[in-house]
Amino acid sequence: MQPYTKDLLRELGPGLTTRYIAELVATGVSETAARKRVQRASDDYQRLAGIRFEKNARFIYRPEDYGDILFWTRLEEAFYTHGKSY
Repeated sequence: MQPYTKDLLRELGPGLTTRYIAELVATGVSETAARKRVQRASDDYQRLAGIRFEKNARFIYRPEDYGDILFWTRLEEAFYTHGKSY
């Protein structure tokens, strides 16, 4: 059974959309389908407003994850790896 995006969000925690797309592709979903799954699951997550990363990636998280230590750690990691302009 292929994982759904909200299950991945719960399992992997906050991160860039590229991470979730790569995880779905690794389970056998095509890249286009994986991008659409993440896009269509927008009811399951929040986007960090006003900040876009390389290749239009967004930082997404579940509302209950906002502000915890994993949220800030992953956001800092995203800035170091993909947010060179920030």
